[in-house]
Amino acid sequence: MSRGCDVNEADVAFAAGVVVKSIDDLIRADPAWLGCWRVRLALKSGAVAAKMLGRNEGEMQAVFGYTIADAPIRGTSHTLR
Repeated sequence: MSRGCDVNEADVAFAAGVVVKSIDDLIRADPAWLGCWRVRLALKSGAVAAKMLGRNEGEMQAVFGYTIADAPIRGTSHTLR
């Protein structure tokens, strides 16, 4: 699919299949950072779900109920709400 060419639905479907296969291969390789990526996806999903419910919250606030400024700091008396 080079620039300037007409792109049809079959080309788009093929490209999407290549992307899905690449992501599948990446996940099956089980890289060390995969857990962080899963947490990031969960945070994004929580923020999108909150937005769909009409709430305008950031990722941390949507999932954990607090903002970055309110986040608990290790070694202090801060606790989750």
